[in-house]
Amino acid sequence: MLQQLPPKGATVTPERIIDIRQIDGSGTTVSIVEAIDCWKVSRATLQRRLNAGQIEGSHKRPGASGEQWRLPVVSLDNLWERADARPSSSSGSDGAPSPVQSGHGATEDLAQSEVLSALVDLITDLRGDLQDERKNRRLELEASTTDRDARAHQEAELVERTARAEAAVEAERERAADALARLSDLEVSRSQLQREFDRCKSMLTRRQQRRLFGNSLS
Repeated sequence: MLQQLPPKGATVTPERIIDIRQIDGSGTTVSIVEAIDCWKVSRATLQRRLNAGQIEGSHKRPGASGEQWRLPVVSLDNLWERADARPSSSSGSDGAPSPVQSGHGATEDLAQSEVLSALVDLITDLRGDLQDERKNRRLELEASTTDRDARAHQEAELVERTARAEAAVEAERERAADALARLSDLEVSRSQLQREFDRCKSMLTRRQQRRLFGNSLS
């Protein structure tokens, strides 16, 4: 039977539709959603097997939302156990599918399953885009934080240099004030010495002054 299945990844035209709840070996294919619903397998495991080419006869077929994966029932039966069949409103009292199931209703169910599969794929893509956006936002935030830290460091260095410059200016101002104070003291001392000199000079006679100062006196 496996030799009769189409090559993996090929695109084929639609086949007849039968009830996939029955054991089947005729080459009937199902969608990913139908496979998850009718076999004991998760979507992640099924997708991983598809990507690895481990489901014989799996191929893509045009559907309502573009090309969709079709999985051979016989290949799924060889890989996984069937899930418990769920009651259907179109089934008879003995659990057998109603004849209507293989007609228009089955076609609608197939279209709905393909739409659901496309929605699941869209949600997966959107989740990936959201994760990428979050990663980009985190990188932008980290870069912004790094820039902010660098600016804060530069500002801190500028404040420190300004403080050192202000301290140096203040020290120079204090030294200048001390120099002015000493100059003022020297001026006072000079004035005092001048007054003392004038007083002593006034006490000398003219002859003593000539003897001391020579002809510089008028």
